[in-house]
This record gives sequence, structure tokens and C-alpha cells, in this order.
Amino acid sequence: MCGCRCLLVLLSEVSAAEQNRKKRPRQNRFMEPGAHLKSLLQLQLSSDASAVRYLPHCLSSLTAESVLPSSQLTKWTTRIYALLHSKESGGRWAGLCLAYKTSLLSQNVMIDCAQSWMGVALPLLSVREMDFAT
Repeated sequence: MCGCRCLLVLLSEVSAAEQNRKKRPRQNRFMEPGAHLKSLLQLQLSSDASAVRYLPHCLSSLTAESVLPSSQLTKWTTRIYALLHSKESGGRWAGLCLAYKTSLLSQNVMIDCAQSWMGVALPLLSVREMDFAT
């Protein structure tokens, strides 16, 4: 049940981010391949806490052009994998959202990373939330 609710929330957030992305001008097509990923990795995803804080920006700024093969793409997918293994639940959520958005934008990346990402994501989605209310 929790997994379904998490997926619905994720889909609504990605949909909202996609609508915001459509309102902004497209990235500079003359930008070096991987430059956008490099910027996100250095500034917004440098720590688990900053990944949580800047997740909406990261999701809304990603485009299919962002995840074209480049030297930064391996670093990007490695960072997502690291976020999925974060000690903090917010970091894991950020990793899950970024993995989902990246997979939507690039079928090749999805095929290359699906096994490792899903191996971590499925157990995360199947964990029941603990109710601390008394």
C-alpha cells in the first residue's frame, strides 16, 4: 500500500515539474555535453541534504538532452545509486525521484541502470511506514 502511495506522489511531483519545465526556455544547445549534469552534481547534489533541498530544481531542469551520453553521465548514475543507499530517508527519496526522471528521459540509461536501481528501489517502496502518533 505504501509503495502505491509513494508512486502516486512521485508521479504527481514529476508531472508538476514537467509542467514547470515547459514554461522555461530550452537549454542552450551549444552547451558542452554533460555540462548540465556536472553543474547539478557539483552544486545541487553535492550532499544528501542538498539533494533533498534542490530536488524540485533538479527534476524540473532535467531534459532528454541532459542525459545524452557524456563523461558526466556515469557520475550522474553513480550519484543516484549513492542517494538510493543514503542513510537519510530524504536522500533515498531524492535518489528514487532522480532515477525515475532519468529513466523517463533516457531509455538507454534506464536499460543500463534498471537492475541496480530497482534492486534498491523495490525494498524501499515495500517498507511500511511506522506510525509514531499516540
